[in-house]
Amino acid sequence: MAVALGKNEDKWRVIERSSAVLAWDEVSQWSMAACQQALKRFPHHLHIFCGDPGYQLPYIGEEAPFTIAGFQALGYDYTRYDWSYRITNPSPYDPLRVLCNSLRSMMDQGATTEVLLEHVAKSLLPGHVLTAQDVVESRYQDIEETVLCSTNLHLQEYNSALKERQWVVVKLRCNVGSNGLVGVTTNPTRKRKFRVLEGSKDPPNGTISIGAEPPCPKSEERYASTVHDYQGRDTDKPIYIDSRQMFAREHPYTAVSRAKAIDQLYLVVGTPEPPSTKYQRTKIYRIRSPHTDRVYVGLTTNENLESYFKGHLKDRKRTSRHVIDSGDAFIELLDEWPCATRTEAEAREQFWITSNPTAVNVLKPKAHRSY
Repeated sequence: MAVALGKNEDKWRVIERSSAVLAWDEVSQWSMAACQQALKRFPHHLHIFCGDPGYQLPYIGEEAPFTIAGFQALGYDYTRYDWSYRITNPSPYDPLRVLCNSLRSMMDQGATTEVLLEHVAKSLLPGHVLTAQDVVESRYQDIEETVLCSTNLHLQEYNSALKERQWVVVKLRCNVGSNGLVGVTTNPTRKRKFRVLEGSKDPPNGTISIGAEPPCPKSEERYASTVHDYQGRDTDKPIYIDSRQMFAREHPYTAVSRAKAIDQLYLVVGTPEPPSTKYQRTKIYRIRSPHTDRVYVGLTTNENLESYFKGHLKDRKRTSRHVIDSGDAFIELLDEWPCATRTEAEAREQFWITSNPTAVNVLKPKAHRSY
């Protein structure tokens, strides 16, 4: 993508001349602007867009994320395929395939994060719903196993506990003495898991490496990942999905779809978020202007939308300024969504954001928030 949509015309012209079909991967992490750029730059090519847009975690930025509804609005003819080749069992009745398909269907119907997680818990094998303590103390035995969290807070919790583990690889060395006898010596070396950080080119950002030493200066020891960081990867080892503080509806599906078989999946649960009567007043609103097709979608528990809108007009740091600056902006109610927690409210907000392909905002991860 960096070359095909980059500024170096000599390089992307080579792709234009030498290819008739372009396969774009991980488009759920694209913006609609990137999609339009690809179609405009290569207007005579067959485009294959891969990556569950609308179901996996979306692009994080001020531009509208790539969605199926957004693509349909562009007016191109298309054929849609909904089949995961990552799942090893080709049967349409495979338990993991059935789980993934049911999660997609539930998301289409506006299911909240909590409802999706309940469905995951009921679909897993017996004994595969655990606590974080279970994972750290007894389950996590192989350094290649994966822990997925939604927040950096829980990521650090696992890192602190698992850094103390002593994973050791033993190398055998054979020595033949002058008397012809063979002697064997052992050289135990501690293994560690590292993630390469942003700014590294070799190896590239995001690489997960297992070894005695860091693969490069820009890397850190890490035994868990956020779901967003792990997006695009897969594994045949156990995956522990920490459901605590999952704030986006796409979290459960993105995490579950990293597996190849249902027996890999474990759900980590914790103390439920305490309910609050405040979120019984949840409203999802949209800010519009007659001078642009861009919109801003948000949530509030304020009973007076017009009063709340004045805060947007005064606060120049809010993303809504991209709509308000077009002039004659106004606020309108999209949905009243009585619920019990902030997480449920944000899940509904995300549903409406993805339902508005020209929305200038996305629901950004709030790793610092303590519910």
